[in-house]
Amino acid sequence: MNIFTSEDLYDSSDDYAKLHYVERTVERLMEEISQYPSLCLDDVEIGIKLMDYKDEDGEAILGCHYLANTKSREVFYLDEMNDEHFFPHFGNTILSREHLHMIAESAYWQHVFMFPHGRRLFPEDCQELQADLLWWFIDKVTSDASPFPHTPEENHRFHAIIKDIALDVRGHEVLPQYIVGFARLKHNISKARFVRYHGEYCVQMDAYKSQSGEWPEPAKGFKIVGWLFFFTPQIYLERLRRVWVDYRVNTVHWRKLVTELQEDWTASITPATVILTTNIGFLAIQSVDQGGVALPDRTVAQVLSYMSTVLSIGNIIACTILARQHRGSLACIYGTEPIAYFRARASSHWGLERLAIVYAIPMAFFFWALLTLFLAVGWVCFYHTSPVTRCTVAITVLISFLLLAAVVHNGDWTQSQAKAAFRARMDRTKELVKNARRMPRRFGTTVRRLSTDAAAVFKKMKTLSEPRPAESAEDRPTATRRTSLSGMFARSRRTRWSSSWRSSDDTILPM
Repeated sequence: MNIFTSEDLYDSSDDYAKLHYVERTVERLMEEISQYPSLCLDDVEIGIKLMDYKDEDGEAILGCHYLANTKSREVFYLDEMNDEHFFPHFGNTILSREHLHMIAESAYWQHVFMFPHGRRLFPEDCQELQADLLWWFIDKVTSDASPFPHTPEENHRFHAIIKDIALDVRGHEVLPQYIVGFARLKHNISKARFVRYHGEYCVQMDAYKSQSGEWPEPAKGFKIVGWLFFFTPQIYLERLRRVWVDYRVNTVHWRKLVTELQEDWTASITPATVILTTNIGFLAIQSVDQGGVALPDRTVAQVLSYMSTVLSIGNIIACTILARQHRGSLACIYGTEPIAYFRARASSHWGLERLAIVYAIPMAFFFWALLTLFLAVGWVCFYHTSPVTRCTVAITVLISFLLLAAVVHNGDWTQSQAKAAFRARMDRTKELVKNARRMPRRFGTTVRRLSTDAAAVFKKMKTLSEPRPAESAEDRPTATRRTSLSGMFARSRRTRWSSSWRSSDDTILPM
């Protein structure tokens, strides 16, 4: 049995207090373990952690511990633990022993990651990890909804690293650096399986779909703001719903979203600066500011240009602040910072909608600045101008609106086509289901109809094969026209389906 701790046992402050507390913890732990005679300690490792505890009576130091079974590769405790003890920020409920094994195995590999020295690896271990990485790689490449927390490029590099480690593994002690990399990957895979309920009846195969059902309809206030923000919040809301699902972060998509947001906010500053410069130049025109004479009342064009200037400045400030808020640790997919970020801002559906509105504020500033500048220029072009000027500008504006409508309709058309195709597939599926339900009834009716027709045909054939009473064998012709079997079927069904139908399936048969 080995005992591990991350405490500094050589700390001489307070007369080696940490070493004293660790020894006390070990003594009390061994006394408690002695009450379990069936517990074999040959394959057990003990981890100890000191924690400060404060209550009404004062401060105290707690000696926390856990036990790791190297044979079953699980972490266990001598006392009963709640479900929230394992990764409380995920909020998962343990459903079965197999589900518990995943989180216990993840904790074991975290223990190995913390204490990697003096450990062994076998070729079978590397082969199993390579198979898992290969499976996740294929799933990630072929499906955009894969719940694996790493990108295909990262997965490919991991697979190459484990392949190099497998060349040096022969069942003996390996370098701790190899153990650290191996243990971290095993920990991430076990944690991902636990979070997605791998092997359970409620397994989450699609990282985008919530286990609680469909997302509720956005609030009316959000829809109104969406209209004022030119439908930009709706776009960000759909992206956020793919990132934050069931109080869990789809880490790869979150990093991609942060990168795209940074690019959008940075790229939005340049056109906003152009609009700001345009407004300043526009106000410098003497016909606009009335010859430089300061008057208390401004024209409509001046007021609109002032509004465009303020909105452009607001866009630059909002982009700068948001870009600074979403850099650094938030872009990291391996820590708990993204989870804390969403828990503080999107703990409810309205919180997620509010976050989408915040992301859309820079674009709203930009669009309104552009619109007010357009109105200011339009006022100058149409107010107290000649008919030729008005007609020329009106035609130009009309053509521009038509071209912009074609661009906007292109996006709506793509989405509507996809929805129409999906509805068509659903309608065809419903029709097939209805036909399948009516199939037994139709089949029974068809069989009964065919049996009735067959009986009539065979009866007619029997009548034709008998000699007529008025003729003898010498009077019989050498050949006669006899209706074939298909012709009899056709004639027997002719009166039922169509009176104008004629059969041509007559053949010459020798008598």
